[in-house]
Amino acid sequence: MKIAGCVIRKIIEKSPKYFEAEYKGYHIYVSTNHGFGKPKDKNLKRFNIEVTHIESGIYGVNTWEDFETIEKAIEYALEGSLLAKNTLPKPK
Repeated sequence: MKIAGCVIRKIIEKSPKYFEAEYKGYHIYVSTNHGFGKPKDKNLKRFNIEVTHIESGIYGVNTWEDFETIEKAIEYALEGSLLAKNTLPKPK
């Protein structure tokens, strides 16, 4: 799966409401199954978004946000944890 300039190969599960994968030493979890209330707009879905470093357990992202699709939520997770290609700092 290619998203936000990243090719994610180790996908554990993917559906319109749930995504779980590993990418570059991080565990990515995106789901609509949570207790964070309803989205602000009826056209959106509220996603729980977690990106955790596998070895240290430190969160890169731990939030909920409203998006139209799970792909947009995954893109947000990758950008928020600085794993997306376009968010990496440029070398000096």
